Amino acid sequence: MEILSRRGSVRPENRSTAEKPLIKNAMQGTPLVAKEVHMSFENFKLLPKQKPGPADANTKRRLRFLSQIEKQTGFATSDPDRKRRGQWFWKTADGSYVLSVRYGRRDIELSKGKFAVSSVDGDAIVTVLREVKRVALEGGFDDQLTRISGEIRRSFKK
Repeated sequence: MEILSRRGSVRPENRSTAEKPLIKNAMQGTPLVAKEVHMSFENFKLLPKQKPGPADANTKRRLRFLSQIEKQTGFATSDPDRKRRGQWFWKTADGSYVLSVRYGRRDIELSKGKFAVSSVDGDAIVTVLREVKRVALEGGFDDQLTRISGEIRRSFKK
């Protein structure tokens, strides 16, 4: 093997410098060339450059809420007993779990006067979160999200 300096000149192997040497394999001789990647888009409908359309306020709130549900689902699947900042569920003294669905720091009313769900184990939390996500996708929480976001906005105007 030959040792090349950064400038490309050959230097003896026993010479020490602060430079990190480049090693060229004498057997290959030619430098490596990146292969061109050819992708086949025969089965796809290609479009010109697109921008997503502006979303209305309800859609933005719903998407934000759904991203938080996904975050909570990740918390519940990894280790439900571990406490994390912003976690919606906790373990009670009897070993069951309580899930309180939130938007910001405010609880969402799931049924008339009911703001939390009790579950036996961590797997049931994931099931409840999937159901909450399904209802949110259908727009079941849009009125509450609008009301809560208005309350949050008004608290900043004081």
